[in-house]
Amino acid sequence: MPAAKSSALRLTDSPAAYGLISKFLHWGMVGLFVWQLTSVLLRVFFWESGGEAQAAARAMWRTHHQVGVLILGCALLRGSWGLLNARRRPPHEDSVLGRAAWLGHLALYALMILVPSIAVLRFHAMARAPLNAFGFEILPQGPAPNEALRSIGDLLHGPLGWTLFALIFGHILMVVLHQVFWRDATLARMTGEGAPPVA
Repeated sequence: MPAAKSSALRLTDSPAAYGLISKFLHWGMVGLFVWQLTSVLLRVFFWESGGEAQAAARAMWRTHHQVGVLILGCALLRGSWGLLNARRRPPHEDSVLGRAAWLGHLALYALMILVPSIAVLRFHAMARAPLNAFGFEILPQGPAPNEALRSIGDLLHGPLGWTLFALIFGHILMVVLHQVFWRDATLARMTGEGAPPVA
């Protein structure tokens, strides 16, 4: 098998490019976040609008907690896979911009885990029903309502969720800068065979 093709089909990460598992988790989560943001925006703008728009908003919102649980599971899996591949995957540049990128990725991972975790704990604190997702019981019904924990969830989930979306858009902006202005093959590491990191 040619070396280039072997690199494109590699499961694990390498300094030149991310492997198939990292790419699958990355682009799968992109789809989940697009769905989740759409459900939030429809709720904000069309929840009481009436007609088909309101019906669509409420139908999508009914999937919000299930997609959130899926995001949490994927984030934990992706973080674990990233730690296993930490010494193999494409490194950040040894510069101010590279360190800022590392901190940005760390913040993204932290919020991808924290935001849905807060929602799960808030749901458990309501003690209304078990938390079910995709036909599975994820968490049993809480023993009794916990208003303090619920209040913390109400306070944090929304603002941290919007912060996460803002970081995602910042991430997209930096990808555009890398691709259009700096032309350094950064995007190719997550879409194709990549390129060796620039010294």
